[in-house]
Amino acid sequence: MESRCVTQGGVQWRDLSSSPATDQSLTENDFDKLREKGFSQSNVSELKEELRTQRKETKNVEKRMDEWITRIINAEKTLKELIEMKTMTQELRDKCTSFRTDSINWRKEYQ
Repeated sequence: MESRCVTQGGVQWRDLSSSPATDQSLTENDFDKLREKGFSQSNVSELKEELRTQRKETKNVEKRMDEWITRIINAEKTLKELIEMKTMTQELRDKCTSFRTDSINWRKEYQ
């Protein structure tokens, strides 16, 4: 179970996973601390729901970032391959030009 401390309204309390069993894990002491600061149980429920929503949004952003990083890595690989192909094409063109020049010179010598 993942648990993090969260400070909200001057009160530090645990952010628990969203399963119903762990929702009951806030101790009476936790509620007492929140009540001392003016929070009711409904306030706590609203805060917990807001945290769950923020956690889901964060996970979605992290997933999109991972997808973007993967796309960037793939684009970099493709760019590297294209640069290598360009270099090979230039080398091949140079060899063809050299071969053509040699062929022309050879014909001139033997005509």
